[in-house]
Amino acid sequence: MKEFETDGIVLNRFDFREKERILHLFTPEHGVLHVIAKKLSPKNLTHASLTSPLTRGRYHVLQGRSDLLKFKDGTVDEMHLGVRGDYDRLEAALGMLRLVNKTQLPDKPAPQLYHLLRIYLKALEVGSARHLHTSFAIKLLKHDGMLSEGGCGHCELEASRWMQGERFCKRHAPAGSIGIDLALVDAIAGVRKLSDLYAMPISESFYREMISNLE
Repeated sequence: MKEFETDGIVLNRFDFREKERILHLFTPEHGVLHVIAKKLSPKNLTHASLTSPLTRGRYHVLQGRSDLLKFKDGTVDEMHLGVRGDYDRLEAALGMLRLVNKTQLPDKPAPQLYHLLRIYLKALEVGSARHLHTSFAIKLLKHDGMLSEGGCGHCELEASRWMQGERFCKRHAPAGSIGIDLALVDAIAGVRKLSDLYAMPISESFYREMISNLE
């Protein structure tokens, strides 16, 4: 049985049988790993923390014949307590985790996206949840090559509708597409400093409509 260690952020967890949990663990080198943690004791606070969504740590896992890896041990690096204690920040953080869990695959290294998620989760402890969640979603689309630019992707007309990163004119817009400020999407995609991001006019309606379209 192969053993290895990896940095990871817990995206999701499912209680399985008694004292067992299945984790979706996002790692920079291996993409999303599915890991089972067995014989968990409520007295072992480290293991309880390591199997909780939002936790970032160093994980020691075992790989056998199954695609489901086994958790052996680990150390906690960050629990993001400042995020967990605020509803808006927690909602934004869990939204980011859902987007990663939805788009990233096992054995698909994504070190840049992992680094971005790490920075944004930490920034959520003090920064604007609305701005950070919106920015992360757009940058994830860009990272995965799913963020189109310019006009309609099906003709030469000007784009006025948007759906999950793709742009459409009114004629080619599918059901479920939304009309949002595409110039603002471009500006958010290109921002490099959080201070510049926080200065952008991201309204509550823009934020909710875009995130709803992606999830």
